[in-house]
Amino acid sequence: MEEIRRDAPVPLYYQLYDILLRRITDGTYAPGDQIPTELELSRRYQVSRVTVKQAIQRLATEGHLYRVQGKGTFVAKPRIPRWLKQVQSFIEEMSAKGMVVETVALDVGLHPCDRQVAEALKLEVGEPVNRIKRLRKVDGDPVALQTSYVPDRLCPGLAQLPEIRSGSLYAAMERNYGRRPVHAYETYEVKVATDPERVKLLDIEPGAPYLAVTRISHLENGTPVEWATSSLRGDRYKLEVELGAELS
Repeated sequence: MEEIRRDAPVPLYYQLYDILLRRITDGTYAPGDQIPTELELSRRYQVSRVTVKQAIQRLATEGHLYRVQGKGTFVAKPRIPRWLKQVQSFIEEMSAKGMVVETVALDVGLHPCDRQVAEALKLEVGEPVNRIKRLRKVDGDPVALQTSYVPDRLCPGLAQLPEIRSGSLYAAMERNYGRRPVHAYETYEVKVATDPERVKLLDIEPGAPYLAVTRISHLENGTPVEWATSSLRGDRYKLEVELGAELS
């Protein structure tokens, strides 16, 4: 058993944090496993309950652990990295990470666009758009609620394609219409879940944080081809951004 070194300059809570993190990383504590109680950890490593609380709190804040009231503390599933570099559909993005995706179609059909959608896609209010609302599950867990709007003038009958209910939107657009987004502009906001439908579909607690993403995708000639909104579970996602320096 790894020991806490009291003669080390590293704080005791951080040493315990590091021990527990290594056990999570190497699979000793697998996702869904309950870790020992605060009292058990306190006795095992001969540290105070305050020290244990600090270590567990840090692991929970970083997304490695989560608490269930009245039951204990459990190992969280790894967060899904969202790589802000390429224009990909959800299925393409998850498949590239080796994850199993399940799609539940909630509302797929042709609708007149409202002012917000019209402004984003440079359409007239009331012009028909294909609305595709789907719940995404990864490895069995709901992680994203997404709604895409695609002008019917660019992809007529898109919502009627059987493949659109469960497959890749971008692959279907390219295969059936020869159109594929090559550039996208996204905005990210952290919001609190209060809408009962979002809470139920994403299987989160009321008041839980989620990541609200808005995307406008464009064709190679600059024509906007998709306006999409996504609600991503805050406990299952992390953002990864590649930065470069401008050399003058």
